[in-house]
Amino acid sequence: MSFISKIKNAIPENIRPFIIRAAILIIVWELLYNFVLRPSGIPDDQLTRIVQVGAVKLLSFFYTNIGED
Repeated sequence: MSFISKIKNAIPENIRPFIIRAAILIIVWELLYNFVLRPSGIPDDQLTRIVQVGAVKLLSFFYTNIGED
């Protein structure tokens, strides 16, 4: 048996479509991110800002000298 046939037979038939869709989604996301989004810096800047604001709000509950600068 070939390697692919062994893997195919090891995965239950009702789970195969999910795994195939997940693999396609991951591959498409990686290609989109690496060739379109990362060069433009779109998600990284937004995500950095969201994490910064969230961290400031969380820490402001515990410390009085935390604020947005």
